[in-house]
Amino acid sequence: MPKDTNGPGRKDGKKNVRHTPVNLDTQAAIRRFKADFVSARVAAEELGLAENTMRKYCQDGCFSNTQVFGGEWVVSRYDVDWWKANRRGKIGRPKAGE
Repeated sequence: MPKDTNGPGRKDGKKNVRHTPVNLDTQAAIRRFKADFVSARVAAEELGLAENTMRKYCQDGCFSNTQVFGGEWVVSRYDVDWWKANRRGKIGRPKAGE
């Protein structure tokens, strides 16, 4: 049943009604999400990092596209691949002259 969202001060007689989308394919959305994002645990294994370190990187914003989903950090697949290609073996403070 649509929910009536008229405010108490509405005097023009128009009704604002919120409708729930009918054709919401949640399984397809979940498949697209899983293809684009990986959990912090999986990303840490792929990058050779400890899971706590990976979570700390997510909290500190070291990856451009991270979010908390269901109480767990998720990282975009693009960021993980970029990190593998560009940061492999370069964790920590750079040496002088680099």
